[in-house]
Amino acid sequence: MVIVASFGDAVLYQKDLQTLFKNQYLNDNVISLIFEILDSKSDQYYCISPSVIQLIKLCDAASLCDMFSSLELQNYELILCPINNSCSTSSNLSGDHWSLLCYVKRSNTSFHFDSACP
Repeated sequence: MVIVASFGDAVLYQKDLQTLFKNQYLNDNVISLIFEILDSKSDQYYCISPSVIQLIKLCDAASLCDMFSSLELQNYELILCPINNSCSTSSNLSGDHWSLLCYVKRSNTSFHFDSACP
């Protein structure tokens, strides 16, 4: 596979560029790269990567508490969380649509942005 970009822990391959065309959904590699770049720009917000979101889906409640406490989310003004429509707990290739959940600490408000639901 041909690598076209990388930043932090994120790698973008040639095949990932296909998701940038009209009527295509972004994939987790594109989202991860964007989030890595955003995270590097400010310590006021935190972007939870798609791979961590998948891990959260697979964890039990006790593990979730440990995971979230290690992220220290209370230190951030804005938290961005990609949400995938996959219902599978056994495959990372399921799901075909991402939306975005944003939490704003200052107003204690969450917003859900979904291009499929105008």
